[in-house]
Amino acid sequence: MDFRSQMIAATAGTIISGFIAIAMAYNGFGVWSLVAQMLSSQIIATGILWFSTRWVPLFAFDGSAFRYLFDFGKFLVIANVLNVAFKNSYALVIAKLFSPELTGLYYFATKLSNLAAQQLTGALQKSSFPALATLQDDNAQLKHKYRQIIQLTMFVMAPVMLIFMGLADPVFALLFDDRWMDAVTYTQLLCLVGLLYPVHSLNINVLMVKGRTGLNLKLNLIKKAIQISILVASIPFGVLGIVVGQVIGSIVALLPNSYYTAKLIHYDFKMQINDIGKPIGAAMLAGAGAWSIAHTIAAHPLIVLIFSGLAGAGIYLLASIIIRAEGALMLWGKVGSRMQRA
Repeated sequence: MDFRSQMIAATAGTIISGFIAIAMAYNGFGVWSLVAQMLSSQIIATGILWFSTRWVPLFAFDGSAFRYLFDFGKFLVIANVLNVAFKNSYALVIAKLFSPELTGLYYFATKLSNLAAQQLTGALQKSSFPALATLQDDNAQLKHKYRQIIQLTMFVMAPVMLIFMGLADPVFALLFDDRWMDAVTYTQLLCLVGLLYPVHSLNINVLMVKGRTGLNLKLNLIKKAIQISILVASIPFGVLGIVVGQVIGSIVALLPNSYYTAKLIHYDFKMQINDIGKPIGAAMLAGAGAWSIAHTIAAHPLIVLIFSGLAGAGIYLLASIIIRAEGALMLWGKVGSRMQRA
């Protein structure tokens, strides 16, 4: 399978649609900028894939192929339907119990925090699956490759989410009007959920590579039971309590996710925390630095974003080198080897 083209298509769709959303938000389109982002992302990715593969659909049905794919995908479909229903349940609960204004603020914050985390992680998950599937019977190599993927993914995702968390105030001041400022706190908290999203997704990917879709469904049911319990318990504390409950639920869900990964490829919770700890630690320092600079400079939000964002990126790279984060070392090694070949 051409997983390189899948990665290019998904990444290009995410980046270009992100710029479209930012441009529309800056020009006063408000929530329509998010609608345009979601539509343009899929249109761009589909166009690139179609152009790169030259695939043309045929009006034919292969019964044997259907039965083979159905055996693999039946539990996966159920699990995905549950995921979609559960994700929407937060907005439904808030809409039922609280005001439409709070529902809108929560939904807006969710879409912003998901913009990078879910799209880029989804692209990586889909593009890495075919290559990793060839290693499904070699647990040592599979574990090694998964560690590299998580280290690299978190090296990129941790600063994006935590620097954005620190700069949410100037971002909202620049791109949105005052009506949306109350969504800043929700967005900042949901960035923590987005921060852990790659770890959850890549743990699930292990089950997919191993063909354990039934186990994936079982794991989803366990996690949903835990998260629904937290949701019910957090309702008395208002929308902010529900969002904090999401963060807690995301952290707790690491345990069942990593449990099955440990059983299948011996990549346990402790090892995963060790692999994500360095980039998260460096990104926390970078986010705190960006936040402090943003709240020190008295200037136009764009100037604040440029200076504090660059400072945060610089702090992150320096901290990653000092603590020898594995993702930084891998990228530096690749750059060095290419420069030598050139």
